[in-house]
Amino acid sequence: MPVAADAPKILPSPSVRVRASKVGRWRALVLLAVHALIALHVAHWMSTGTTLSPLEPSESMEFTREGLLNAGAIFFALTIGSTLLLGRWFCGWACHIVALQDGARWLLRRVGWNPKELDVGPLAAVPWLAAVYMFVAPAAVRLVIEGGLAPKEVHLTTTDFWKTFPDWPVALLTFVVCGGLAVLLLGSKGFCTSACPYAGLFGIADQLAPWRIRVNSACNGCGHCTAVCTSNVKVHAEVRDYGTVVDAGCMKCMDCVSSCPNGALRVGFGWPAWLTKAKSNAQSALRKWELGRELVALGFTLAAVAVFHYYDGVRSAYVNAPNWWVVMGIAVSAWALGLVFRSRAAKRRGTSTGEDALLAVLFVGSMYAVRGLYGWMPFLLSLGTSSIVAYLGLATWRALRSSDYALQHWTLKAHGRWTTTGAIYLVLMSLVYGGAGYGASEQLALARSARAQEALHHGLRAAQRGDMEQAIRDFAEARRLDTGLAEARDSLAGAYCAVGRYDEGLALFEESLQARPQDLDTRMLALRAAMEANMAERALGHLEVALRLAPNDAALLDLRQRLLEARGQ
Repeated sequence: MPVAADAPKILPSPSVRVRASKVGRWRALVLLAVHALIALHVAHWMSTGTTLSPLEPSESMEFTREGLLNAGAIFFALTIGSTLLLGRWFCGWACHIVALQDGARWLLRRVGWNPKELDVGPLAAVPWLAAVYMFVAPAAVRLVIEGGLAPKEVHLTTTDFWKTFPDWPVALLTFVVCGGLAVLLLGSKGFCTSACPYAGLFGIADQLAPWRIRVNSACNGCGHCTAVCTSNVKVHAEVRDYGTVVDAGCMKCMDCVSSCPNGALRVGFGWPAWLTKAKSNAQSALRKWELGRELVALGFTLAAVAVFHYYDGVRSAYVNAPNWWVVMGIAVSAWALGLVFRSRAAKRRGTSTGEDALLAVLFVGSMYAVRGLYGWMPFLLSLGTSSIVAYLGLATWRALRSSDYALQHWTLKAHGRWTTTGAIYLVLMSLVYGGAGYGASEQLALARSARAQEALHHGLRAAQRGDMEQAIRDFAEARRLDTGLAEARDSLAGAYCAVGRYDEGLALFEESLQARPQDLDTRMLALRAAMEANMAERALGHLEVALRLAPNDAALLDLRQRLLEARGQ
């Protein structure tokens, strides 16, 4: 029984069988019905060509960023509103990703694999930070700039249902990683606790909900409720210390209520978790302030939010690059608000401050490496992948430093020696982090290219207003950042010629011609630069090549005659 050692006053006897939940089967049927409704929604669009816009929380981004009100935004607002009253019921009873995770857990248990709960340290803050990036920050910026959040347009129906979703292969990969692999490696609800952005908003709303699981005097601390909970909530400890479940991770699955042998648990109204105080004789209290851990959390928040917005800046280049002072202000506000509304549940800490810092660095690095890579790595898949990669990196570090170590049910190291499983694990980790390193190098190249494009356009604007010295500096910077940017090289050559530096301009034109020898326009520019620099031999050489490209061009023939006459021929 996965019952915490510090929890029950009366531990269940090994001969006592934990009563199975009667609610689990009904919840499974409801989740299957949700998937059936999704299939009907897609089928209606395929058969009619138009349908209600997707009832998906991510669709709310069109409202928070652009002011376009769709069915998904209304649906998400209703679910958050209901969570403020009833608690986090939507995750447990209507989320398709939770259904996939529960299905993965059920299959794993059928083959004898019971995923262990893991302390993911600062990764538990990822859902809230992702929610801030997707919904809170854009809405706040709109509120400040536009003075309100009134819809600009209403789009309740759509003819392009799949417009905002990834292609089928990427969608299936997302389901495999977020709905299966996260459970295998991070435990039940692994994606919910370490990556899901919707969980970030639902978790805070749950702390304000008055309808909660509560306990009466019939409770004897047997721990059966914790044993059946699939959301990793220490139910017995919380009802003992607070008289109610205060953990924001509680998804109101009702398994604990159904399985309680004494009927001591119920759902009812009362003080919300945020205002519930621990009993005077409670063995666990609100998690105390720890300076080192909170500083790591602040640094992690700043870095994570910056990386989330980095993708927007790189892809939009010089058009809509984010204001980084605003981004940092949003990050600090997110950290402070998350600190205020953090879950009141006091859980045994499974990571040190140093390990928290390592997890933070690995997550941010992985997110930088994979998000949007080659245009096919969507945000949710990037979040799930990065959380998994970060925790596996911590597990590798622990295994390297320990004589005995196991990840979930895999023994990686025993008596100071790597097992066969551990050796395979090391090979896989070298491939994973090698791939992450390659992704990071590609992102760096993309970032340099974006900055080069920005410098190029600054230079073009400077040239248009006649500031050629500034244009030369901008074009040179663009060329330094991306040596293969032909437009920057040609623009710099033209700027040199415009200020009378013909020899430098000619050198760049001739460099371009090495890559594009058949480019007549560039050949003519090189010809003119050579003539202005009084380099008759080089000018005649370029003219001869130009005549081979355009043998009947009268202007070129006339110019050739004049050049030959100037040489006495």
